Amino acid sequence: MPATTNFLPYNPSAANQEADAAYVADSMRSGGAGSGALCPSATFNKLEYQNAIMISALAQMLKAKGYSTTDGTTPFADTPPVAGAQTALAGVLANIMTAADMGAFLSSVGYASVLAMPGYIKFPSQLGGFIIQWAQTAQYYPHALLGGTIIDTGSPAGWKISFPTACLAAFASTNWAGTDNTCQAMWQIQTYSASGFAALFQQISGLLSASNKSWATVIGIGY
Repeated sequence: MPATTNFLPYNPSAANQEADAAYVADSMRSGGAGSGALCPSATFNKLEYQNAIMISALAQMLKAKGYSTTDGTTPFADTPPVAGAQTALAGVLANIMTAADMGAFLSSVGYASVLAMPGYIKFPSQLGGFIIQWAQTAQYYPHALLGGTIIDTGSPAGWKISFPTACLAAFASTNWAGTDNTCQAMWQIQTYSASGFAALFQQISGLLSASNKSWATVIGIGY
C-alpha cells in the first residue's frame, strides 16, 4: 500500500496573515497572548501557517520515503484518537536519523575502523564493502653493502584483519630515519594476499646503521 499523510498546510494561499516584518514586530508573537486578550486573525493565520507548513513538509518528506503519517482521524484510531496517533507518529519519526544514531547505524551496515598502526577502515556494504588497511615493516639497517645492492625479503607480515574475499592491491612507501643523506634505499611489495604481504628491501648505496635506518609503510586495498 502506498504511503499516505493527512497533514496539510493551513491557509496555503497565505490570505489575511501578517507579513514577516509585521510578525517579527508583533508583541503578541514575542510576548504571547495576555489573559483574556483576543488574537487578531492575521496574527493567528501567520502562526498556524508557519506551524502547519513545517509539519506538512516533514510529513511529505516521510511519505516520499515510504512512511505513512496521520493524525488518527481518518479513520479514527481510538476515542479520542490522539493516543494511538501519537504512538504511531512517534514510531514513524524514530526513522529520522540523528547524530546519536550514527554509530549504531554504521555498525549495522558493516562499517568498522581501527585508527592505529596497523589499522584499517572497512566501508559499508552499500559502498562495496571495501577495506583499506595500513601496516609497517620492522626497521631495517644492514651494516655492509655487498656488490652495490642488498636485496632482502622480510618475513610475510599480517594485515590487521584478513580481507574476507581478496586483497586487490598493495603499495609500499619508503620511510627513512637518520642524518646520512648519502644512503639510498627503497621498499617495494614482493607478494600480497588476503592475509598478509611480503615487502622487499633494496639498499642501493651508502651504509645503514642504527642511526640510519629504513622501513616501509604498506597500504592494502581489498574487500
